Amino acid sequence: MQEKYWKETKYKVDKGRLVPTDEGRYLSGGSYLTAAITAEYYSKYIPKYVKGVTADLGCGFAPMYQYYKAYAQKVICIDWKNTLHKNRILDIECDLSQEIPLTDESVDTVILSDVLEHISRPKYLLKEIHRILTPKGALLLNVPFLYPEHEKPHDYFRYTEFFYRDMAREQGYELAALKKIGGEREVIVTLIGKYMLKRLGNSNDELIRQINRHAYHKWKTDRKGRESDMCLGYFAVLTKKCSKGGKT
Repeated sequence: MQEKYWKETKYKVDKGRLVPTDEGRYLSGGSYLTAAITAEYYSKYIPKYVKGVTADLGCGFAPMYQYYKAYAQKVICIDWKNTLHKNRILDIECDLSQEIPLTDESVDTVILSDVLEHISRPKYLLKEIHRILTPKGALLLNVPFLYPEHEKPHDYFRYTEFFYRDMAREQGYELAALKKIGGEREVIVTLIGKYMLKRLGNSNDELIRQINRHAYHKWKTDRKGRESDMCLGYFAVLTKKCSKGGKT
């Protein structure tokens, strides 16, 4: 990681937890709710799983770096040359639909945040991640589901929870955690907010951000409201299986 070039963007660390920024240039009010729930899961699982050599794949500005760096011994930032988030923090530039230029079992943790939907060969990437992970290494990822198209034309897929379960079995992962990012209420709040911003302009951003904040606090306290077939996306932790002899 070229740390001297890193700067705070989408997330910040507050009271020892990862939270969304209030900076509209990095995170619109219409995306605040998704980011807040996603940050809630990363705040819980990064301390449990991030260790050793950590690779942030499709890192963009590496918005969670300030949080996960405390648990990693070394961070490798990887992205491709066509990224919309060009910066000087990259250690490796490569297309994640192709082979990752890292040796077998050389990475303890992989972060894959808002990336898999942009990969034209998702199962190949997940196979490559499995190859570079050390035994019992972990992949932490989040992917949108009911969410607008973005970073066009490189927005290819939306996955149900059954994809993660099937993919884990197929590729030799243990599914350690699978969480829905919001439910039907959060989907409605997010899509209305994005519609308002698109039709009425950014002057409404702070109002929409306040509505999103209120919806986030409602989500935190309303456990029953999380039981829905609708969601904004998924968060998952997958660990690399080991055979009885200790090898994968």
